[in-house]
Amino acid sequence: MGMGRVCLVVFAALAVGGCSHQDDAVKGAPPPPLTPTAVSPPLSKATWTDGLWPFTVPDGVLKCYVEDSMQTITSGGVEYGINATARRFGNFRDIDEIAPAANPPGYVEINGNRQPVKTYAISLDGIYARANKLCS
Repeated sequence: MGMGRVCLVVFAALAVGGCSHQDDAVKGAPPPPLTPTAVSPPLSKATWTDGLWPFTVPDGVLKCYVEDSMQTITSGGVEYGINATARRFGNFRDIDEIAPAANPPGYVEINGNRQPVKTYAISLDGIYARANKLCS
């Protein structure tokens, strides 16, 4: 192999090695855990004063992440996203798993077509208000 060819091979190897990203080495690895910026005292069906307790679980703790961007409730060791940002970007479980849906479901009319909308058997307004207050 001539000197020119050796230099070309070494140069190519360095160029390829220099283009790799740290992300390539950790693909598939779980993201680092988030640290809550605020945590509520325990809430429960027994102590809830804002109307009917809106969940099928008996208690929970509200948490805020990245200030008010992600709001969650943790019950039985499982953390559920209260807002869409928590479910989408924090990968928290959907609050629908513990908030009973209304029967029959709600609808809204858009351009003459009935479209189903997410509604709950018991309003989540009290939980939303508490989470917003905690996270602000």
